[in-house]
Amino acid sequence: MEITVINKTKFTLDNRELKVVCNWLEKEINSLPGEVSLVFIADEEISKLNKKFYHRQGVTDVLAFPYENNMAEIFLNPYQHRRQAEEYGNSFPEEVVENILHAFLHLAGYDHTENDDNRHLDRQQEVMNKFKKKTFKPLIAPEK
Repeated sequence: MEITVINKTKFTLDNRELKVVCNWLEKEINSLPGEVSLVFIADEEISKLNKKFYHRQGVTDVLAFPYENNMAEIFLNPYQHRRQAEEYGNSFPEEVVENILHAFLHLAGYDHTENDDNRHLDRQQEVMNKFKKKTFKPLIAPEK
């Protein structure tokens, strides 16, 4: 899988480590697009996308858009991830990874929004438990 990282925030990203983590996640999930763009954006921008494409108000943590030609775009909000990390008992980098994983599972066909399907969230927890046992370098640092 080819990963492109676009950072429109003040956070410092380790693009190389992000790609390492994404490749590890791909091996755990399978059935992902050949090209994925990870776009890191702030609250205001993700709120606009959430309203425009999902008709939902407010800030969200991640949005995934599959496209034709085996491509996808994932919009990630590290400001929301930082807020959620403490609430969910994750480190900030773990919360970022969990949101990438959540989007990857959507792209692979998992959908927790219909019929209360728990397979998505169960699989997410299973992969995150494996991830937390691995050793990766930090992939995101606080704002400059």
